[in-house]
Amino acid sequence: MIADPNDHIHLAHENEWALQLIAVVAAIIIVAGTVFVLNSASKEYEIASAKAPPALNTVPLADPAAVPAQTPAL
Repeated sequence: MIADPNDHIHLAHENEWALQLIAVVAAIIIVAGTVFVLNSASKEYEIASAKAPPALNTVPLADPAAVPAQTPAL
């Protein structure tokens, strides 16, 4: 079968611009979502594994029972 020389790629017709816009927006959302998921899966900036320095763990906590009760001023 011989290809039609008049059949060529063209800009969207008047009734196809909405579909083309939806396709572009969907592609942008898919690419952005993929980048977000891959970035979230990265272990480079993992915050959950951050721990306080050992020097801060030696600070004693205030015991509420050791603090004398305050009498209200009359």
